[in-house]
Amino acid sequence: MLRILTRHRALVGVGVALAVLAGVSVLFRISPSSPHFASRATTSATASVRVLIAAAGSETDDGESAIDGTLGTRAKLLADKMATDATRAIIAHRAGVPADQISVLTPAMGGPTVPIPLAVASSEAAATVPSAYVLGVSADGQVPIITIRGFAANAAAASRLTLAAVAGLDDLVAKRPGRPSGFSAQPLGNVVARTKYDSPSHAVALIAFLVVLGMWCSAVVVVVGAHRQWKLAQRRAPLAT
Repeated sequence: MLRILTRHRALVGVGVALAVLAGVSVLFRISPSSPHFASRATTSATASVRVLIAAAGSETDDGESAIDGTLGTRAKLLADKMATDATRAIIAHRAGVPADQISVLTPAMGGPTVPIPLAVASSEAAATVPSAYVLGVSADGQVPIITIRGFAANAAAASRLTLAAVAGLDDLVAKRPGRPSGFSAQPLGNVVARTKYDSPSHAVALIAFLVVLGMWCSAVVVVVGAHRQWKLAQRRAPLAT
């Protein structure tokens, strides 16, 4: 095999070029129309905040005690209403982005049978939803807390989206025509934003290079060997006759 590859250095050189191209394509996007390389590294950000649904007023009476017992259910219902077109339009307006670029994922859209952290669920959903902005809204119906997590290209946009969602939740709580709602939405702390950088693995690029080169060299050996056997058969044919 080594002798064959040594004698056909030109073919091996073509294989090396193809292998390099395969490795580079793992790390960069190659545009054939206007030849240039663009990094495949991506940046994404999340911003999260927890909102407490509490009975209005600092003192409780019998009526407010009854409200306290339903706050968990109210929190889940409010979380579901975050996905309505009207609320999404309010969120989009406050965030300064088109409404059709926002996807809102709520408890009503179905959840796993085994509870998993919202960060995992929302990250997986965000990867499958073709939207520039994704909101993950979670409430289990037991504790009167709604967790809002915004996904965007950078931390500033994710924070704006999350703050806009908190404002949209406030609007939902206040929408009780003619009478007060009896409860309020209170953010538990400030919005926390995190930035995530994803870049292709150089190890994967190296593996792609070796695989393509190995396959090419194997093909060269097979083709050259088959050609040599064919030539030997051609030479032996007149002797046999």
